[in-house]
Amino acid sequence: MQWRVIDSDEALEQLVERERDCKMVAVDTEFMRRDTYYPQVALVQRCFEADRGMAWLVDPLRVVDTSPLAALLRDDDVI
Repeated sequence: MQWRVIDSDEALEQLVERERDCKMVAVDTEFMRRDTYYPQVALVQRCFEADRGMAWLVDPLRVVDTSPLAALLRDDDVI
């Protein structure tokens, strides 16, 4: 499997716009629990049905505006 890191707001927006017509998306999250009482999201992994063999690794510590991702996950037409 190949992977690419998404580490800016612009890159996340471009990715979500490119995959806007997807019907399925897989999501996995990794959390960091060090130095805090509450888990902090450290990585969001995404795979789209059209990009078989490609994983998109979203760095939530560098991406400030996650609204494109939230909109995609709220879309009733996407599984």
